[in-house]
Amino acid sequence: MSFFIVGVGLASFCPADLLQAKEFLWFALAAACLAAAGLIKIFFSKDGIDQSRLYFYFIFFLSFLWFGVWRYAFLLPADSQEKIWHYNGRRASVIGAVAAEPDVRDSNIRLEIDAASIVLADQKSKPVRVEGLILVTASRFPEYDYGDRLAIDCQLSQPEAFDGFAYDRFLAVRNIYTVCDYPKVRLVGTGGGRAFYKKLLEIKNEIYAIIDRGLAEPEASLTKAIMLGNQRGVPAELKDEFSRAGVSHIMAISGMNITIFSSLLFSLLLFVGLSRRGSFYAASFLLFAYIAMIGAPASAVRAGVMGFLFLLAAHLGRLGKIINVVILAAVIMLWLNPKLFRDDLSFQLSFLAMLGIIRFYPAIKKWFDSLIGTKNELALRAFAAGGDVLAVTLAAQVFTLPVLVYNFGQASLAAPAANLLILWTQPPFMVFSLAAIALSAVFASLANIFFLPGAIFLKYVVLVSGLIAGLPVAAKETSLASLLAVYAAAGGGWFLTAKINSQNQKPKARIKF
Repeated sequence: MSFFIVGVGLASFCPADLLQAKEFLWFALAAACLAAAGLIKIFFSKDGIDQSRLYFYFIFFLSFLWFGVWRYAFLLPADSQEKIWHYNGRRASVIGAVAAEPDVRDSNIRLEIDAASIVLADQKSKPVRVEGLILVTASRFPEYDYGDRLAIDCQLSQPEAFDGFAYDRFLAVRNIYTVCDYPKVRLVGTGGGRAFYKKLLEIKNEIYAIIDRGLAEPEASLTKAIMLGNQRGVPAELKDEFSRAGVSHIMAISGMNITIFSSLLFSLLLFVGLSRRGSFYAASFLLFAYIAMIGAPASAVRAGVMGFLFLLAAHLGRLGKIINVVILAAVIMLWLNPKLFRDDLSFQLSFLAMLGIIRFYPAIKKWFDSLIGTKNELALRAFAAGGDVLAVTLAAQVFTLPVLVYNFGQASLAAPAANLLILWTQPPFMVFSLAAIALSAVFASLANIFFLPGAIFLKYVVLVSGLIAGLPVAAKETSLASLLAVYAAAGGGWFLTAKINSQNQKPKARIKF
């Protein structure tokens, strides 16, 4: 299955024209048929698989490789009069429905419109049925809701990259190939959309209002960012401090963040006395309840899957048992949307963080446990929980750091210390905040009191982040090549140390007289 991922990765770097060429598709089909014929021959051969193991593996891996390439090519946008992107570059009047939660900014609003029909401005003809998403940037007011049916008159355009950012590929992950800036918008109807999703958005908006009643700024915006992934109101200077300290992930609903949060929650439940099984079920329930509470966006669902896999591995007691399940989860995600591999940073961090934890967490945790010398049971459990926090964080960052450096060009050398000092606050903060939201919904006048414990944790997080961000080693400009060189040196040193230790542990031969 891992070769399916390799195939998707190779296809994501191939030109779209090549992947959509009929000759390429016929070649892929021929390769798949050849692979299938080889598999059939092996299974019905008298020699069996044991005698043809190498050939079997080669055909098997080749099949999955080409299957990944084919799946990516199959989902590339095809030009057709029934697709909205066919009309890019032309002015038209489009009727469609708001297909997702509106993205409200300070000066504008962004709407994903699911197009239903189009009339070209230079052709006064009957509406033509179309399908596809349009990203509309409109004036801040009037506001529109999910499910509203709108008539839009604008110039349809193809997304383009700018300032080194592949904006077109970023939108393609969400199957958006058409944009429209500041059109004439007219409300045609209301009440559309899926009822369940609308209810989730209503709950989410009510939570926003409750947080605003109970907290002042910047605590209110920071709570929305940590709890719901909404960073729009967080001050730019605070975002910069979090970035320099290496703790920006606490404000994002990413696989790395959810996985670390799951480990913290699991450790906290063990610390308070729950059994391993009880901690697994309680943490899993809270994780999925949290994903539902924030509206279950696709990125959060993917992150939740990775977080649940970590909880499952912790419940089983061996992370190594879960590696195949993680790969299967990645294959399913890429089957549904192959564009995630190259162009979705959240997916990359989710998958790599989980692989880093599987590969390095046991060794780091074992080393931390060997440093604990106390015999006090309570202190031992507290140190073990703290060791879990740092071990999970370091293990996740081993694989995710190169991706972060490649995308942002800097690394925070103080990140391990910042995470150790800050991440332990997240489970109690979220527990206090969830309790405050529930109580404030009933006793609105006491919201300020209910949110006070969470506000104290936030002030601590802001204080520590500011102090660490001010250190000279907080964030350093670096290149991916430099980081990989450090990794190579560290890996070589680890290999030599392990080899020397293994030789020293070998029993010496006795000399017989």
